[in-house]
Amino acid sequence: MLRFDGTGGFVPVQWALTELIEYSLYSDGRVVVGESSGGSPTPAVRAYAETRVDDLTVVEFLGLIEQLGIADFADETNNEMQNFVADAETNVVEYFDEEGGVHRYSVYALGMSDFEDADGRVAVTRQIAEAFRSIDISDARPLPIDRLQVWIGEVAPDSSYHTVRPWQFAFPTIQTDSSGFEYTCIELTGDDAAVAVDTLQSADSTTLWSEGDVAYSVVARPLLEWQTGCENSDY
Repeated sequence: MLRFDGTGGFVPVQWALTELIEYSLYSDGRVVVGESSGGSPTPAVRAYAETRVDDLTVVEFLGLIEQLGIADFADETNNEMQNFVADAETNVVEYFDEEGGVHRYSVYALGMSDFEDADGRVAVTRQIAEAFRSIDISDARPLPIDRLQVWIGEVAPDSSYHTVRPWQFAFPTIQTDSSGFEYTCIELTGDDAAVAVDTLQSADSTTLWSEGDVAYSVVARPLLEWQTGCENSDY
């Protein structure tokens, strides 16, 4: 029914490749929450968890959707803060109507100033963000990972920063460009995805994996049921 996420900003490539959708609210009260990065270095793979809110909370979100007026347009963006803030994140609200239509409203640098737009939609977007972030996720259960988007990039090791381990994956290495932050994507499913997650859970963005004389960065993110594999990736 409703998604809230952040995208963009000046972040390391490994952070962008493991970034998860922050919050997804379903009409039956389910809420899927993406694990945050936890600071630097970032985990090599993060996970989603699921909790549930009551009917009253769903009604409150529906009220905020109505206040935002997002059902009346397809895609609009407020970039007013670009005149004052550089390299900030853009927060995106996506509403899915009963006919399957997608409506999107984006705000650059949300919450980084007291600026509010004339029609109040920035203020309502902040309320939506606060409503999601106030949900109690202490009892959220981890979502099983059925599909995984894995990114592989050749990296020149820096002994003062990287830890290099032997290659431990069932899939083969992929030739990339070590000088241009170039990563190649593959999709894993079922047991292959589970094995890769087990291997990556003890790694982070400073971990490299060696095959012969070449070292690779390997990071991943789980895919939700509606997400495609690598065909329409945002990298």
